[in-house]
Amino acid sequence: MAAVSKLEPVRGSPRSRRRGARLRGLLRLLVPRRPKALRDSLTRWLLFGVAIGLVAGAGAVVFYWCLGRATGWLLVGLGGYQPPTTVGEGGGLTGGGFTRPWAVPLVTCGGALVAGLLVAAFAPEAKGHGTDAAIHAVHHEPTALRGRVALVKIVASSLVIGSGGSGGREGPAAQISATVVSMLCGRFRVPRRDARIAVSAGMAAGIGAIFRAPLGGALLGAELLYRNDLEADAIMPSLVSSITAYAVFGAVNGFQPIFGTMSALTFTHPVTLVWFALLGVAAGLAGRVYAGLFQRGGAALRRLPVPAALL
Repeated sequence: MAAVSKLEPVRGSPRSRRRGARLRGLLRLLVPRRPKALRDSLTRWLLFGVAIGLVAGAGAVVFYWCLGRATGWLLVGLGGYQPPTTVGEGGGLTGGGFTRPWAVPLVTCGGALVAGLLVAAFAPEAKGHGTDAAIHAVHHEPTALRGRVALVKIVASSLVIGSGGSGGREGPAAQISATVVSMLCGRFRVPRRDARIAVSAGMAAGIGAIFRAPLGGALLGAELLYRNDLEADAIMPSLVSSITAYAVFGAVNGFQPIFGTMSALTFTHPVTLVWFALLGVAAGLAGRVYAGLFQRGGAALRRLPVPAALL
């Protein structure tokens, strides 16, 4: 009877071995070796996320209130112009029109001048739209932002936007929330790695609250830090903080979305999707042109021999 030889192990190709290594790595992520450590980390960031969301939501409420008051006093009261607002904020398809067109440029320039003087005198870090400063803090100094930056940013941004200046809510909301979270992380000596995630979650919470889009804010806060990547560790804390901030903001200002629907605007035929697509392309191109002009114009103005407050 012939002897039965031992079976030799079959060696796979390099591609199959790499596939197996990736599969083992995925299994280690899904089934961690230290479930208690993972559970403790999730619990910790769940609590941190709620605390960050409460702080960011309160900051968004204050900023939104100041922005509304500044718009009513400056652009509407002094400038005689009622700007159009979204359906979710009580607006319609058109604005109220101009009653004193000559006053609007004066109000806009005056608001920008006062805001520039305020920033130059009390918190130069609050200069600009705010998003770049918040991203810089996450990468380089997550616990070094001063608390006064949040206060100055609230007032200065309310003056600029409320007087008709070219600006939006995203940057100020992100910097305000990131500043408060950074200050608290420094006060309680939070480790640098955790502080980076916390400040990133604060940015997400501020954006998600002011735009009433918590899921979008969480994803934006995680991907805003890199050009071609995202901060995976910040997704879960950002989601918790953004939802919490939205709950705080909605409890004061309502939970309706910013962009509602109008009965006069109805979808009747699929062909209109082509026009929507073309509109999206045109808007994207216009956005690129505007951003380029904004950056190049700012760089050119900074080279002029004028005080920083005027820029």
